[in-house]
Amino acid sequence: MEHKIKVIDYLRGLSILSIIVIHVIAWHDNAIFTVYTKVPALFNLRDFLEFSVVTIVICSGFSLYLAYNKPSLNFKDLLHFYRKRFKRLLMPWWIFLIIFFSIHYVIKLIFGLELIELSRNYILSSFFMIGGIGFGWLVLLMLVLSFLFPFLKYLYKNYNKSILFITATIAYVLSLIIFEIEPIHVFHLSLDSISVVSLIIFAIPFVLGWSIICLVGFLLEELYNKPQFIKKVSQLTLGFIGLFILVNTIFSIFNLDKHMYLNKYPPTPEFLSFGLMGTFILLILFFSCKHFIHAHFEKLLSFFSSNSYWLFMWNALTLSLFIPFLSLFEFNNIFLRLIIAIILNVLGVSLLVLLQKRLIKMVHSNSEREK
Repeated sequence: MEHKIKVIDYLRGLSILSIIVIHVIAWHDNAIFTVYTKVPALFNLRDFLEFSVVTIVICSGFSLYLAYNKPSLNFKDLLHFYRKRFKRLLMPWWIFLIIFFSIHYVIKLIFGLELIELSRNYILSSFFMIGGIGFGWLVLLMLVLSFLFPFLKYLYKNYNKSILFITATIAYVLSLIIFEIEPIHVFHLSLDSISVVSLIIFAIPFVLGWSIICLVGFLLEELYNKPQFIKKVSQLTLGFIGLFILVNTIFSIFNLDKHMYLNKYPPTPEFLSFGLMGTFILLILFFSCKHFIHAHFEKLLSFFSSNSYWLFMWNALTLSLFIPFLSLFEFNNIFLRLIIAIILNVLGVSLLVLLQKRLIKMVHSNSEREK
């Protein structure tokens, strides 16, 4: 079982690295180097790596299912669970945002540079995870799935799993059709421009789609406790490959946009099936090469896995500082500039996490001495 859990850690570690790369490309697109949108290879790379968001949710579903083996719908137990999850997810996000905006306010005050928007509405949107710096949507997703987790697990353990998946999928597709009648991408708007009706129409397919992915994480954890799990995971992988081919064909027939980024908010069947296929192919590869990975990449992937949440958040800070810095230099090769940006951001977030750990350790040591 330990080796199987390690593989999930490797998946999470690789997915957070992929998300960092996605954000580097996206920040170039949206902020300074608009030429990136004219380079198909980079846009395709960004699209290809989008599977990592699905991977993160599957790993979260797996970990929650494993950690909370007997979730209770008792009010007191629910309150205890929610307190722990919200403390783990929401408090770090708010602490990070205070640091993030404070740094940028000081930069503006001293150097007169406004590297990001510092309006009241932008800051509030960031704290409420709708709009703002753009990273908050994934934090909001994890909070929503944490809220739903006890109920999802109750349904998963007490009802027929096939019927549960089919019912959830039908409800998801129907809600997505309603959304597509008049699509409004909530995460691209500010708080003051979103109506309650628009929020509800967006939220239903968003929550249902990602809940199905979370349920897949439950299924994966259950398979790990049974014999011949590699055979069963291989069968699921083939199934998800077939599902993606089917969905991709349907999208082609109806001439629907197949770019992953444009199918992300809320997630469409194209986005989710691609993510499921990519995640399970990687899962099979990691199991096949687990000894090689353990020997050569175990420390790196474990570091990124165990610190994935703070690495994800610190990436917003490094991007906002390094990308403007790189704009001061001229690069003849756009790919070289991207590689440098990725290296700077990966090193930057890693150093910030190590510094954070060191500071926390020093605070704890001082507290112990005072006692």
